[in-house]
Amino acid sequence: SRPCSPRRDRISVPYFWNPGLDAVVAAVDPMPATLSWARPRPATVAATGSHGVGGNSLLEAYGANALKSLARSHPQVMARHHADLYVQPDGVVVHRTPLNPTP
Repeated sequence: SRPCSPRRDRISVPYFWNPGLDAVVAAVDPMPATLSWARPRPATVAATGSHGVGGNSLLEAYGANALKSLARSHPQVMARHHADLYVQPDGVVVHRTPLNPTP
């Protein structure tokens, strides 16, 4: 059988699967007023309150966001294989240095 067309309009959003790690993808901010939300509408797409204020910042480069996601979702893997790195409260992953020894 053939799929039926939806009975209402829909929006297509491009999904980029593994672009270059240094690729910069601009956020749609401010968000269109016509966009409907199932959850409370955020004030900006630059950060969400899901991990505390500013704790889930949207970083400019794809690779920085990918590393941030890995570091936040798998802290034990990061601790074991990347002990030289840690995630700051704003979500940015940085090298440990004498000035920045621990979170």
